[in-house]
Amino acid sequence: MSPKNIEHASLVAAIKSGYAGVSTDTGHVENDRTWLANEEKEKDYGYRAIHGMSVTAKAAIQAFYGQPAKHSYFSGCSTGGGQALGESQLYPEDYDGILAGAPQNYLTHSRAFDLFEYQLIHSTDPPVKLSKATLALVTKTVMKRCGSDYGADKDGFLSSDPRECWFGVEELLCKEGDDPANCLTAAQVKVVNEGVRGIHPP
Repeated sequence: MSPKNIEHASLVAAIKSGYAGVSTDTGHVENDRTWLANEEKEKDYGYRAIHGMSVTAKAAIQAFYGQPAKHSYFSGCSTGGGQALGESQLYPEDYDGILAGAPQNYLTHSRAFDLFEYQLIHSTDPPVKLSKATLALVTKTVMKRCGSDYGADKDGFLSSDPRECWFGVEELLCKEGDDPANCLTAAQVKVVNEGVRGIHPP
């Protein structure tokens, strides 16, 4: 991940409070999904890098202060929350306390969609490939219909009540005479629908 994925603010807060702090990017680059098919890199991302970070941090504390840390705590949210669950289940001796916020804990489902999304953007098969411009069109249309504040996309988030929003990709299907930059082909509509069904029930 990029440097911004190292939790600098959390490290500063820990140090100001008198603690030693550590963070890791798990050895991955932000927005790079090419590693998804590599089982070893997936293990690093899911839990192994956190354990390695913890062991290394404790060794550094011992070397620097001449004594071990009295207590150790881990906090993570989203992906970090899922990693927190991995720590608690696989390496319970690493920490005295673990805070698992909004844990991403259905990784087989999540990674499957990540792979599908990567294929949509990078496929070399023209009928399947969805360009970034096409995906941007779908996003813009969804946000216009389902954005927060009753359809006004003011903060970049969907409405707080998704039940109020039902969007059919077929609405973007190109009709005769339409500008292809503002609509989708039948093949593209099919692919987008397959992706939506993968993360949202019909």
